[in-house]
Amino acid sequence: MTMYIVIIIDMYNSQMMKTLDSFSKMMPDLMNAVGMTSGTHTLIGFMVSYLYGFILLVFPMIFSIIRANSLIAKYTDNRAMALFLTGGHKRKSIVIT
Repeated sequence: MTMYIVIIIDMYNSQMMKTLDSFSKMMPDLMNAVGMTSGTHTLIGFMVSYLYGFILLVFPMIFSIIRANSLIAKYTDNRAMALFLTGGHKRKSIVIT
């Protein structure tokens, strides 16, 4: 996380903030959906809108998808999933448990 914050600080420039503001004026709903707000021309404002508005939502979501896939894949690889499914259990109940 520290490395990512340093990269964000390095990415900051005022010209990019003007570009993000123009995107926000053209597509306000899309920018608000990902947590990017307009009117932040300082480094702190950039970090808040970019790091906390978007990235901290995306990283846990990607981690959860990868982890859930690996939990299901290990039962599929050793053919235990076929045994679970032939036992009369629904797929949804297997995935949830």
